[in-house]
Amino acid sequence: MKKLKINLKHKSYEIFYKKNLLHDFFIIDFCQKLANNFVIITHKSIKNIYAKPLFENFLKKNVKVKLLSFEDGEENKTIETKTYLEEQMLKDNFTKDSLIIAIGGGIVSDISGFIAATYMRGISYVIIPTTLLAMVDASIGGKTAVNTKYGKNLIGAIYHPKAVFIDFEVLKTLSNDEMKNGLVEMLKHALIMKAFFFYDLLKSKKITQNLIIDSLKIKKQVIEKDENEKSIRKKLNFGHSISHAIEASLNYKMVHGKALAWGILIESYLSYKMNFLSYKNFEKIYNFLKQKQLLVNHGKFSKDLIIDFLKRDKKNIFGKNRFTLLKNIGKSIINVEIIENHIVNSLALCLEVKHVSSNYYRS
Repeated sequence: MKKLKINLKHKSYEIFYKKNLLHDFFIIDFCQKLANNFVIITHKSIKNIYAKPLFENFLKKNVKVKLLSFEDGEENKTIETKTYLEEQMLKDNFTKDSLIIAIGGGIVSDISGFIAATYMRGISYVIIPTTLLAMVDASIGGKTAVNTKYGKNLIGAIYHPKAVFIDFEVLKTLSNDEMKNGLVEMLKHALIMKAFFFYDLLKSKKITQNLIIDSLKIKKQVIEKDENEKSIRKKLNFGHSISHAIEASLNYKMVHGKALAWGILIESYLSYKMNFLSYKNFEKIYNFLKQKQLLVNHGKFSKDLIIDFLKRDKKNIFGKNRFTLLKNIGKSIINVEIIENHIVNSLALCLEVKHVSSNYYRS
């Protein structure tokens, strides 16, 4: 069993990883050391594939266990879903000595972690990520939240899991699109912290276990230095101000990875226009996104709606948009105030291009 430890001041935890970990009783034995009662939360689409076998293994241990599920999609990551799941737990008298096991992508871990943070004023939870994006991003760092009609992840808490269990075998079941969604977050990690990782990703024809672990190590390094996002952890927000606004403007019909690819493009361009990032390096980022086919046809974005949602971004300070931007590939800068006009112009330019030459950006 291999592991990485997230070393925090008060609540350190470990990421366990290996092939076929989901079929190992290690997870059950670990959880039984933490609690007496167990609630498994997952998506309906993967309930029978991943959650039900684990549920049945818990039943063999003669413990109290409940399996709950909800519909896929960011549009279902809401306070209403959270309330429904909590009421099911309350109805069956799950008390303070209960543990939540989140099995799924980032939506499942976000909402399960938020329930854990507030249920009985806080209970334990663990995460079993089943998407690449969740493995490299949502499962570590303790960010939990639900979406609202006013914006993404505006209600939540930082509440860390007791452990994360990564089974690389689940990657074999993922579509090419799902793998690309995770690659975008890995790209973000490279751009903000590690230039060599950018080039590793660029030359790699497939996403390997070693690349996943390298990506995890970048986020681990950031979180350990700034658990509560007071300083360096804000680097992880690169690309996310724009992408979250895009997702909200589309009523969460575009998945996070696809929106983030556009967010990275637009915020890289803002970095260039603000004289932080050279045009040469902006072009490298744009070409990476094109080469890996990460910029999907966005249909019709509403620039006005995107700007409206940006005004509600939780990273804003005194009503001013604050962005994390790039100074170089592998080097970022936080808390950059950008006036609305610059944002509007960058949106107008970047969202109009689909398959044109990158020289178009020199206007």
